[in-house]
Amino acid sequence: MALFSFRHSVKTFSPKCETKGRVAKAGQTAAHLRYITRPSAARKVLRARFGRDTDQQHASSAEQNALKRKGRACERFIIALPVETTPEQRAELASAFAEVLTQGRASYILAIHDKAGNDVKNPHFHLVAFDIHEKTGTRGRPRSVLGMARKNAVERWAKCWASIHNQKMHEWGFGPECAISPLSFKKQGIDRIPQIHEGPTGRSIIKRKKYPTGKPEWERIDAGRTRAEANRLIREINTLREESKDDPHNRLGSSDRGNPAESGSRCPPFRKDSWGAVPGSYGDRGPVENACQNQHGAAADQQPPWNAGTRSEIKYSSLGSSTKQGDKRPSHTSSNWPDRPPVRRPHIRRLFLELIFLRDTLRVRLANLSSHRTASLQHQTKQHSPQNLTQEKAKTRVRKKARHIETR
Repeated sequence: MALFSFRHSVKTFSPKCETKGRVAKAGQTAAHLRYITRPSAARKVLRARFGRDTDQQHASSAEQNALKRKGRACERFIIALPVETTPEQRAELASAFAEVLTQGRASYILAIHDKAGNDVKNPHFHLVAFDIHEKTGTRGRPRSVLGMARKNAVERWAKCWASIHNQKMHEWGFGPECAISPLSFKKQGIDRIPQIHEGPTGRSIIKRKKYPTGKPEWERIDAGRTRAEANRLIREINTLREESKDDPHNRLGSSDRGNPAESGSRCPPFRKDSWGAVPGSYGDRGPVENACQNQHGAAADQQPPWNAGTRSEIKYSSLGSSTKQGDKRPSHTSSNWPDRPPVRRPHIRRLFLELIFLRDTLRVRLANLSSHRTASLQHQTKQHSPQNLTQEKAKTRVRKKARHIETR
């Protein structure tokens, strides 16, 4: 099954860069090229528009140009390849994305890693693109071809990679289960907790039974446990949630939109002068907001306080209307009262202790569901047993005889 993994990093000579890991140094680019193209890991290396330069010469030239303009030396990508494809298809897929990224003008080098160790199960390719700046014919600075410094550039190229990947997989005859998406589970509407990236180094340490020591500053998050232990918890939680979907008594965090009789028609009337809020929809709502959301044709006193009106429409006679001079804070009587923030459903945080609480809650809920199913099955079996059927037939005969006597 194909997986989506799209990682981007950059090294820059900009004096405004405050992130230590992004600061470029002379010789870093050449060292990175030697690492990704090493014969022990790279099955295939593709270069484009390098001319007669070697990797060392091209990297040094790119660093010198970046140092002059105090910009980026190169753009680095690590992108997962589908494990179900052939080596030739992987090379075609990687080069297709590289050509789209560089627009056939900038130079790049990519190395496909899928022949040794963990790379066999997790094929991927490293891509290093060297940006160029071209004049557009108008006033202003020369424009970047890659444009990775622009807003939301990484998100756009991640979406582009997913589109190229899915198109190629469809052309090669793979089904929809091999498609990938750059969106999160929440945006895709998938009710699952995403797992945490472990990495080959972390897995190899656990295989050698050498557990890493926890950091004190991370104690609040991981409780001194490894990512592998957290992922085992997450997998168990996802399995339990799938099994408990059929529970008719599970209504936590959900609305009654499937039952109109319970979705607002039986709500008690609200006071007309109750505390108002911002009208309209604000993304994900909680179960109470969903159950009492605004409906067409409902009276004003049937609306919940958060849909009844704005704060500016409410009278604050008991709060007073005077404020101190020079006080810039909005008064309660001001018509420019700021809107309330949107009400959103809290997401599940991947803290180890919270995962344990959620796992135990789901276990109890699933145990209750199993007991309900067992009791229901026993009741149905008892009703349809031969002894009960014989008794029901005898009672039916007695009733028929009684009716016959009454009619006579």
